[in-house]
Amino acid sequence: MHITLEKNDLHDSEAVSENWSASDETIIYDPAVEKMLMQEIGYIYDDEFEKLSLTKIKSELSKTDLYEGIDGSAVASPDFPSYLAALYDIPLLTVDGERVLFRAMNYYLHLANQKRSSLNSRRYTKRQIVRIQEHLQTASDLRQQIVKSNLRLVVSIARKYSQNPHQLEEMICEGNFILLKAVDKFDYALGYRFSTYVTHSVQRHLFRFMKKRQRIRTNEVDFPDSRSYENLGIEEAEDSLLEATRSAHNLMDCMKDVLDDREQFLIRERFGFDGDGKTRTLKSLAGDMGICKERVRQLLNKALNKLNEFAAENPNVINPL
Repeated sequence: MHITLEKNDLHDSEAVSENWSASDETIIYDPAVEKMLMQEIGYIYDDEFEKLSLTKIKSELSKTDLYEGIDGSAVASPDFPSYLAALYDIPLLTVDGERVLFRAMNYYLHLANQKRSSLNSRRYTKRQIVRIQEHLQTASDLRQQIVKSNLRLVVSIARKYSQNPHQLEEMICEGNFILLKAVDKFDYALGYRFSTYVTHSVQRHLFRFMKKRQRIRTNEVDFPDSRSYENLGIEEAEDSLLEATRSAHNLMDCMKDVLDDREQFLIRERFGFDGDGKTRTLKSLAGDMGICKERVRQLLNKALNKLNEFAAENPNVINPL
């Protein structure tokens, strides 16, 4: 029996429970599940996970005051666009809230990875797969809570490195990318505040980014004959990229040589090159990065242009776009 797990089934636990609660049939083979089971789930491990239980984690989440009150002291700049101003309506995490959310997020990832590694890669039940996906989705929701509560912090740091609105948006985008990485790397058990950790990480990255930008401008070379995607619709540009890279088995290695971390992230997520094959919308990426959809479009165009120039110079690796 071949069963395909649709995207909505994997992420909507209620729909899955309704359809599968009465069934515990063995899945003989499903490519999507096979790929998921082969991938180690990354998280920050702590010895206390061996003694914790879901009951205790859920109790902490429900009883802890996760957020500080909004006292109105933090006000967005009047020239901020609405999507940035809205960040100041999102409450900050308390010290306890920060610790509880990070512990819960990593504990759910720990459970998912335990269940994943214990399964027979060729013999498992629908119920087992759904439970793993439920843990992953809960961890993702907790991660999003942490990210949203720290977007305002990134804006305040980015303002110090910006001289105009366009530069501010670019610095925010860079900072938000570092924020996403910091959430995955932060070890709550060390006792430090995440806000302190991410502040240092973002400041360090933005300083290096500005220095790199200055060097690029100093040594900038124009390529008048290179094809640009600025005047193409994003769909046309993406179709070109997919066609050009369809037979390139070493695309990820090429991307590491050509694109910066943020551009690699966008290309992987947009085109589904990140292991699970799932693509993401511009709107979804914009939400994660705390920028507008149009800015994501611009960044993708920039990354596509870089790949195009690389392809033109290395046709044996990637066909020119």
